[in-house]
Amino acid sequence: MAEEEYEEEERRDLERAEEYEHTTMRASAIGKNKFELSTGIIIAARYADKLRRVALVAFGKMVDKNVVLRDVAELNQELYDEIVNKRKIGKLDVVRITVDAEYDEKANKIKFSNVRIQHFV
Repeated sequence: MAEEEYEEEERRDLERAEEYEHTTMRASAIGKNKFELSTGIIIAARYADKLRRVALVAFGKMVDKNVVLRDVAELNQELYDEIVNKRKIGKLDVVRITVDAEYDEKANKIKFSNVRIQHFV
């Protein structure tokens, strides 16, 4: 059952990523294979979904989706620790997360840097 739920969530993310590409894409190219990704202003509980979808839009045509999902999942774990454990931001608090992401072709990995978490009160 868990695998079916994961596949459904993945399908929904891909559909929304396509929708975002046409409506509200929040990824700006800043170099070859490099983008600035932003969640936009969103409640903290939704940052992981939004960041994953924005990354799929930005890198979807150049990087295998499994690589995007893997690398964003790692970033989201780090962000969770920062947002929840260190900053004690509530899940209904409003945040914007912006991060630079660059695809390293040799390592087949997206590398994240310059992570900015804005907390709006």
